This record gives sequence, structure tokens and C-alpha cells, in this order.
Amino acid sequence: TLRLDLGENVWIMGLVDGKKLITVKIKITGVNEYEWLGTRYTADFKKLCVNPVTFTEACFSGDEASKDKFKVSLTAAKVAEYEKSAKEAEGEEGKEKEKKEEEDEDEEEKGDSEEKAKKPKKKLSYWRASSRTSIKDKDGFKLEVTLRLNLGNDIWIVGLVDNDKLEMVKIRITGPTTYRWIATRHTEEYSAVCAKQKTFTVSCFKGDKVDNIYPVVLRALKAPKPEKVSKGDEEEEEEEEEDEEDEKDEKDEEDEEDEEEDEEG
Repeated sequence: TLRLDLGENVWIMGLVDGKKLITVKIKITGVNEYEWLGTRYTADFKKLCVNPVTFTEACFSGDEASKDKFKVSLTAAKVAEYEKSAKEAEGEEGKEKEKKEEEDEDEEEKGDSEEKAKKPKKKLSYWRASSRTSIKDKDGFKLEVTLRLNLGNDIWIVGLVDNDKLEMVKIRITGPTTYRWIATRHTEEYSAVCAKQKTFTVSCFKGDKVDNIYPVVLRALKAPKPEKVSKGDEEEEEEEEEDEEDEKDEKDEEDEEDEEEDEEG
């Protein structure tokens, strides 16, 4: 009942038998063939480990067991090679485009207003974050995102509400499972509209600025055709950037005043 893809054809399979959680780690080598990597079983497991949505690598714990104690009857199927098809579609032109977009984003984060004025009006996204994307909490458990917002240029905000706290991460998607982290916010003071996918906008991306404490486990797909960010979201994004610049200027002014007071003292 439990399956976790660790990449490179390595999987963790598991189930609850009686009061014990049994997990087996394997490397798939064929439709019905695999290489055994380890087995664990324990009666002392978290409830999150019996839910397929919150089952993580941290659940692979407990007493070690032999290879033959719990055998896996495997039936595997190949999945599409997203990485390969993406590289073929993009080619050298795609690489140059990605490099230019990254440079533009760096300037944007530094608050360079001149570069912002030069940004193209049309913001297209070639990737989209799928519903299989999740966020890891501080304990390492994966929580499926319920909020996704396309800002254009392959920049997305993904988030969820966990224990009455709105947690959001802004990223730039670079591949099916790869991305570049831009910023993270979390807050317990948020509007009800920000907790629903239909009414979630870039204006909801507010709260405490923190480091990358909620790693994103990305599952992205190529958009059928480049998707342009909506006009409303574009305007709100620009307003948010202006607010962040004002906050930075105010903080710099306060720091200068504090330094002058210290010198006078």
C-alpha cells in the first residue's frame, strides 16, 4: 500500500501487517526483476508513515531483516523519459534562453529597477508544476501541495496550509524534478481566500521571510504550449516587488539612523 520513488530506479515498498510497519528498499532492473537493498520492520512508527501521501524515506527505519524474510512480488512498468524529451525539445536555443532568464531573475532579486523595466511583457512558462508536487516539513515528511500559481518565465509559487500555517515557496522550474529556489514565506495570519486554489494569487505570498526550510519535491510536466501569466497576476507581482523594495529601503534607513545614534553616544 506504500510506494516511494527515490530516483535512479530505487524504490521503497511497504505495508502495515498487524501492528508492524514493514518496508523494503529495492532497485528495479526489469518488469519482474529487482536488486534487494534492505528491509526494515518496526512497531514504533508514526501515523504519517502509513499514509501514501506522507510516506517518506524517513519511514524506512526499525529493525533490519534478511532478504528472504519479506519477499517482494514485483510488476513494474516503464515511465516516459521526461528529462530526455525535454532536452531534445529545447536544444541549444533552450539553454541560451534559460541562461538569459536566470540572469534576469538575479537582477530582479537585487532590486535593479532598470532591468525590471527591460523585462519582456510576455511572460511564458514552458513547465508547469503538477498536482504530484509536494513540500517536506521540518521532520522530513512530504505533504502534497494544494496551492499552485504560475507567474510566468517558469516561475511558480507552490504552497499548503499545515497546522494553521500558510507555507509557500517560490521557485523557477528547470526540469521535471529540478528547480531553482527563489524565496520562502510562511504566516499564521492569512486570508481565507489564500487557502483555496481558485482564489490563490501572488498577493498571498506574504509573511515571514525564511530560508529554504520547506524543500520542494517537484513533479513538473511540459506545458502543451507556452502558458502566459494572467494580467491580474502580473500586476500583483509587480506591486509585491515594489513593496519588498520599500521594506528594504526602510530597513536601510533605520540601520543608518541606529549607526548615527551609536556614534553620537
